[in-house]
Amino acid sequence: MKKNKQIKLNVLLAAAFLIFFTLWILSEKDKKLYESYLSNELVKKIVLISDTPSYNLSILQNVLKTGTLEKVQAEELEMGFRVIAFETQAVTEIGRNVERLKDFKNDQVVSINADYAYFFMRSDTDEDGKKLTEEQISEIRKMEELMIAYSKVVNDTLKYTGEAETKGHSAKFSEFYLEKGITDDYWVDLLKAYEQVTTLNHRLR
Repeated sequence: MKKNKQIKLNVLLAAAFLIFFTLWILSEKDKKLYESYLSNELVKKIVLISDTPSYNLSILQNVLKTGTLEKVQAEELEMGFRVIAFETQAVTEIGRNVERLKDFKNDQVVSINADYAYFFMRSDTDEDGKKLTEEQISEIRKMEELMIAYSKVVNDTLKYTGEAETKGHSAKFSEFYLEKGITDDYWVDLLKAYEQVTTLNHRLR
């Protein structure tokens, strides 16, 4: 009788251990799936955040060269600055959720780039282009300076980068950083460096 009780106890303990082990495996699997999902989303957003400055810069320099702003240029720049503002904000939220950017603030990056987007949204231009005033040229030079700074940050921080005047990174970029995953510091370093080079001098009047 005592022996049967011991056998039953051993069976119950073994079953409990098996259940616990199975739940642990499922939990680890869910954790890895979640990390994989976040890593994938992160790569998509970092492509946009790191690619857009050089694209914006190429358009800004063309605008400054001609002294005129065409409608298509204004639309592209408005969208580009919106991307930088709101995608960095989205990545910051991911960082806070996974406790990688708990105390980080990117207020300067978000507000200044959002102001740049608004500058082009309210620009009164047409297909043929509109001649810029000296004040407008001065404001666009601030944008050019900041995009140069961002492009340098990208080149200094990331292993693979996009090309100016084009959108998108190579497949190597996605493969490399997907493998690195969300636990790597590459995206944290990029956001912090963006915030560091974004100063009050870049604000519009």
